[in-house]
Amino acid sequence: MTPQRLSAVLVGVIVAGALTGCEPSELEVARTELRKAQDRVHELEDTNRLLAESLAERDAQVQTLSGLGEKHLDTIVTVDRIGLGKWSGGVDIDGKGPDDGVKIYLKMFDKDGVPIRAAGSAKVQVYDLAADPDDTLLLEQEWDVDQLAKTWSSGFMSYQYSLEIPWQKGLPKHPEVTMRVTFVDYLTGKTLTTQGIGKVRLIGGDESAEELTPAADDKSDS
Repeated sequence: MTPQRLSAVLVGVIVAGALTGCEPSELEVARTELRKAQDRVHELEDTNRLLAESLAERDAQVQTLSGLGEKHLDTIVTVDRIGLGKWSGGVDIDGKGPDDGVKIYLKMFDKDGVPIRAAGSAKVQVYDLAADPDDTLLLEQEWDVDQLAKTWSSGFMSYQYSLEIPWQKGLPKHPEVTMRVTFVDYLTGKTLTTQGIGKVRLIGGDESAEELTPAADDKSDS
């Protein structure tokens, strides 16, 4: 039974009770139920009004986007490519000497080559491709959109995500590692990838012999 129907029934009960001489307590119970039904009717009316307004707003947005056509994304600044900052490579995380992980500076650019910030998820894989085939993968880690946002850093001529990851699956046996990053842009849904070579100071090796040099992927980036 709908609240409106229940309200009508209760009104009839109250009127009938008054005409037939019902006890005051019975009439009060009926009045209470009537007030509850009327309140529920008002709540449903408000809910229906809000839903109608929401649907009208959505329909207006759909019509606007339909009018813009597929080219509307061309007017929005989006990620066109990603790259590695030139100092991406080995890092001494614990401060005790040789590199015990990598630090990757992930940059993104619009179609004009201007550095921008974009929301999305990222996956990093680092390989020692000169090692035995079964030992090439050194680490693999993913960041969702919230985790990645916390790694953003910007400053003078520097706009990038800074991702620091310790070795996970083994230690590099050679002073060069291959860093591969996959980024999924949450605005457009595009998947972009980049990779480069980074230098590392080997654990147990001659630290002085391994000078840090820029990653090979984006020599022009700082």
